[in-house]
Amino acid sequence: MGGKSDQRIFGDPDVLEYYKNDHSKKPIRVIDLQCCEQVDAGLTFKRKEFQDSYVFDIKTVDRTFYLVAETEEEMNKWVLNSTSKGYRGYINN
Repeated sequence: MGGKSDQRIFGDPDVLEYYKNDHSKKPIRVIDLQCCEQVDAGLTFKRKEFQDSYVFDIKTVDRTFYLVAETEEEMNKWVLNSTSKGYRGYINN
């Protein structure tokens, strides 16, 4: 996934950790996917930097996280992986 922080796929499959860069030892934040209430894909924003991006969100009890994938395929994989744990996912096309 693009952006300022890097995501690593290892460790606990029920959490999403994101890091400042590949050399960071501690994550900036950990999203507990077991607290996920909804996942939405294909979101659009008026902000110019997101107009041609593949944006999706992960809604938890406490917060909504907006994430940007580099391709539509990558976005759909993230959504599918989140929803395969029993969470509801929506693709807005």
